[in-house]
Amino acid sequence: MTDATTSPERQRAVIEQWADANGHEVVGWAVDLDVSRSIDPLNAPKLGPWFNEPEKVEAWDIVACWKLDRIATGSIYLNKVMGWCSENGKALVSVTENFDLSTWVGRMVANVIAGVAEGELEAIRERNQSAFTHNYRKGKWRGGVPPLGYMPEKVKDICWPCKQEGGSTPCPHVGEWRYVQDPVMAPIIREIVGRFLKGESLRSIRVNLVERGVPSPRDHFRSLQGKESEGTEWQINAIKRALQSPAMLGHAVVREPLLDANGRPIRKNAKKVYGAEQVVRDDAGRPIVRTEPLIDRQTFDRLQKELRERSLPPKRRKNPTSLLLQVIFCGVCDRPMYRQRGRNFDYYRCSSAQYRETCGNRSVAIDEADVLVAESLLELLGDGEHMEKVWDPGTDHANELAEIDSELMDLTGLIGTPAYRKGTPQRERLDQRIDELARRQEGLRGLPFRAAGHRYEPTGKKFSDHWEGLTPDEKNAYLRRMSVRLRVRKDKGYPEWDLKFGDIMEMVREVNPERAGLISSDMSYAEIISAISGK
Repeated sequence: MTDATTSPERQRAVIEQWADANGHEVVGWAVDLDVSRSIDPLNAPKLGPWFNEPEKVEAWDIVACWKLDRIATGSIYLNKVMGWCSENGKALVSVTENFDLSTWVGRMVANVIAGVAEGELEAIRERNQSAFTHNYRKGKWRGGVPPLGYMPEKVKDICWPCKQEGGSTPCPHVGEWRYVQDPVMAPIIREIVGRFLKGESLRSIRVNLVERGVPSPRDHFRSLQGKESEGTEWQINAIKRALQSPAMLGHAVVREPLLDANGRPIRKNAKKVYGAEQVVRDDAGRPIVRTEPLIDRQTFDRLQKELRERSLPPKRRKNPTSLLLQVIFCGVCDRPMYRQRGRNFDYYRCSSAQYRETCGNRSVAIDEADVLVAESLLELLGDGEHMEKVWDPGTDHANELAEIDSELMDLTGLIGTPAYRKGTPQRERLDQRIDELARRQEGLRGLPFRAAGHRYEPTGKKFSDHWEGLTPDEKNAYLRRMSVRLRVRKDKGYPEWDLKFGDIMEMVREVNPERAGLISSDMSYAEIISAISGK
């Protein structure tokens, strides 16, 4: 698209001149822009239908190209096209190359040309891959949409990796395009991480972002480039992939294309299929750090654990989450009860109702159960000040130790692989790096420290006000996180309620940390209220 000698306009003009000179009529054009030249021409997005769809096949006699490598690169694909044309009574013409494809000499010449073109393409690939690998390992921006939470920016004074290593200004990377934290998206990502670790679902977070009008990462990046918004929305899978990516730690990551048995890239709909993300490492096996991390290693590890343990809903529900979803249970068979729509009111029904033999428990009105839990909760905590639970990294070296532990696990996993077998320079550098990390690990463990942990910060508002400001999804997530359980039995005609606040000490810590130590799980409801109020 940038080379004038191979531009679509130039090719079209030459082909039209050839058609006019020979008395032919052009019945259609196949223009595959930004499509790899290594794709089978019979499956190319625009050209393929002219070989596969009967109506289009009947419409033409000659397929004309500017040069043969515009249709096929490599003798295999070229012979495939020539064979198809021979079998279907069609002709193949290169309007700028003077040989007759109806003779074996012409076909031989065409194959030689195709082979040369294939060699040129392979050389171009190798040069591009070499340049890409070099720039990527140096931490440069290689173009395209950046990882979520980052943006490309020219280094003006000193880049983050050089700054961390104590380099002087200006650093040798001034003028290069590198990743920096996006002042708009980085706080959004940290908000998503915090909300998810507090128990909120990705679906709920995604809906909230859309409702608040927060632009999607793609639209935001388009705005940075001065382009108009496409109106794309946040997607759960995209958020999950971003949260799982080591790019959040500032590491360079790459996805390699999957290869078939012959070593060729596997393609789907003419596009390469890529494997899972991998951290790019230097010769000593260390991760390539290209920018400032969005979150620390401990938070990242907690996030990965939480992502593994929690399953995402397969699709967005039409209605908000019920307040007591996975909170209310049957008092007869202990199965969960679910919301059902009734003619006059909604109700919770035991899930055994879907089986041939039910437990016999009757349904209870949703409003009745929801009000019981909400009023009991607010009576217990409503007047207390809502405290925000935050992570205190302390003054220890836990983050660095976690980084070292993680890197040692990754490096030891490389031992025994072909690239790091004994006797190779790579193995020597790997062993050296493992020794360095082990010494640093031992030194850090001998230093005095103050353990990291959570602390509670006042928010200036009552828990009751905080509760009313939550969405149904957030209220349900809170009740489930605190292991609140309501068991109801109504097989005798009237409901018998059994409400348990499972993690009562954690609940009290969030409104009155000083009195949390006075609470125990075997205390009665009245005793808990008395202990909280100090009466």
